[in-house]
Amino acid sequence: MRFLIALLSLSSAVSALGQDDPAPQPKIANITYWGSACPEGGLDAVIGPVNATTNIAPLTFTLANFLPALGSFGSSLRMCNIVSHVIIDKGWKVMVNARGTNAQGNTDLPGNATMFLRSTYSFSEKAEIQSIGMLDVEGPLTGQFTRRLTPVDGDQGVVGPCTGGELVMEFQARAVADSISKMLRRRAPNETTWTLTTDMDVSWC
Repeated sequence: MRFLIALLSLSSAVSALGQDDPAPQPKIANITYWGSACPEGGLDAVIGPVNATTNIAPLTFTLANFLPALGSFGSSLRMCNIVSHVIIDKGWKVMVNARGTNAQGNTDLPGNATMFLRSTYSFSEKAEIQSIGMLDVEGPLTGQFTRRLTPVDGDQGVVGPCTGGELVMEFQARAVADSISKMLRRRAPNETTWTLTTDMDVSWC
């Protein structure tokens, strides 16, 4: 009986020790991006330090030259796609998109255009389970833009396995004109930096 109590005490101590360990920093494995609205050479991705109190790390994509302006190249569609993979250490799990994704930047949309924003999160080990945020913004819209893409269908984000694994994230922004004939030829704003940010909750399994 004493041996069982001692064993349970040791197990609790080990568990507590693991919970007190600082959460490891998730690592960006690779990023691909393409589209007429995000020319090559303008993407930066950073996972901020894990907050020691909340165990939350912000993931931020910065598009230095995102151009959601229609007509600047005679096109009725401007699009940017970003796909990123993040590696999580074994023994830890990550919850992402529980609080949505913040999008911030400048845009210039005519009255006959709509901008569609979408964020998708899943883990390679269970790719069929996804958390998706969507937002449709109708023009006219000019200047600074700040909106939150909240998870659709009231989901609470997606949680990875305790084996660590790979988080797959996709961001997409599209600006579409309703009619090419009505499309206004506009120049993109001088300040074209956009940021997309979401929280990653890192916890011990």
